[in-house]
Order: sequence, then C-alpha cells, then structure tokens
Amino acid sequence: LGICLAQNEDRASARAAFATAQRLDPHEAMAVYNQGVLCLLEKKPAAALEWFRQAYALETQTFDIPFQIGKLLTEQKAYEEAIPYLEKAIRLRAHSASAHTLLGRCRACLAQTHQAIAAYQRAVKINPYDAAALSALGSLYDVKGENPEICVTFCRQSVALSPDNGLFHLRLARLYHKHNQLKRALAEYESATALGCDASHQIADIQEQLAATAKDKQC
Repeated sequence: LGICLAQNEDRASARAAFATAQRLDPHEAMAVYNQGVLCLLEKKPAAALEWFRQAYALETQTFDIPFQIGKLLTEQKAYEEAIPYLEKAIRLRAHSASAHTLLGRCRACLAQTHQAIAAYQRAVKINPYDAAALSALGSLYDVKGENPEICVTFCRQSVALSPDNGLFHLRLARLYHKHNQLKRALAEYESATALGCDASHQIADIQEQLAATAKDKQC
C-alpha cells in the first residue's frame, strides 16, 4: 500500500503506511528503507541516509540498501566510508554498472588510480553507455600517460552521451588543451562554463593564444 501511495505521489499517506508496516513488524527492513526513499524524493539526503542505515542494521543482503548508503556517502565526499557499502552492493549484484562507477569515483578521489581504473573498466564492460565511467576513464588514462587518442575518444563519447554534463565537457577540453587543439578546447571550455563548470581562465588564455597566432600570421 505504501509503495502504491508513493507512486501516486501521496507521500504523507505512504509514510503512514510504511510506519504502520514497521510497527507491525519491526524487523521488516524494506518498511524502513522505503521511508528513506521518501526522504530522497523530498530532497532530504541526511534523513534518507539515517533510514537506510537503520534498514541495513536489519537486512544486509538486499542490494538497494548498501548501494543507496554508498551513493549518499559518495555524494557527501565520505569516500572511505562509502567503499565498504559499495563493495557489499557489488557482491550482491556484480552486474551493477552504477555501483562500479561509484566505487571508481571513490577510488579516484582517494588517489587510488589503479583501483579506480579497474572499477570504471568493469562499469563500461557492463554498460558501454555509462557516460560517467567513460569520462573518468579518459581522464585517468591521461594521468597514466596512455595513448592520447584513446583518452580523447572516451571523453568525447561521454559528452555525446551526456551533453548537459559540464564536468564531461571540462575533461574533454583539458585533453584538447593539453595537446594544443586550441579551437576544440575553447569550444568545450565554453560549453563547460555554460553548464556550471567555470573555465573562464582557460577561455581567456586560449583566446589570447589564438589572437596572438592570428596576429603573427598577419605579420
């Protein structure tokens, strides 16, 4: 009943139904978990995390519970704390590209480059259209000194899949800039900035370089 009410966007009644289910069976983890989902829908991640932790204390073998805990902790930049939950989620559902991608993000943010690449590679193997994993792989491969064309290809694919993601444009722009493809870099920096990833300094730098080059040609 709670799920049906929630799907009809009657969240107050849904919460009451979940609370009743919890009262009738205090060991029913999904009644607790679903109250956390309602908090997510209401954009209350801190409250959601507490409900998910309570649910995990009752049930550790349901994928969604550790996955959501790991996801929220990742979003809070609590990367070390998130990793065990994401690893647990992966053990429960090894084919979850999203879990591998989140694990890769945690590893990358902790400067665990080799492990991050391995996690992102598994994500892409499961889902070749995982834009976040493709973008991160392109960036990390560049850090490792891999073939520049491969790095650019991954980042370009991520932008094609998620054109509204500023970070993906920014990563692609950095690769173009690094390899002196200034006009392409400028276009990507401008897209990144328009999407909320400020690259005004890079844009000014490239514009200055292009202007100087044009002036030299005129001379």
